[in-house]
Amino acid sequence: MSRTATINKVELNQIAALATAKNVMIEIVRNGTTIRVSPHQMRPAVDESEESALDRELEAFKVKNGYS
Repeated sequence: MSRTATINKVELNQIAALATAKNVMIEIVRNGTTIRVSPHQMRPAVDESEESALDRELEAFKVKNGYS
């Protein structure tokens, strides 16, 4: 006996596009079935302000301690 699809192809493609665009994993639970969709390769989130602050601190350290 075959079951009807929990999610159709159009919905799955839309969810996959959203997961890729936002770089997130999306989890859907329907009728007791869990579906997780994530980007092919998840990129780590980077806080640019934190990174530039660390770069400035490193440069100050190098100048202070005679590194070139």
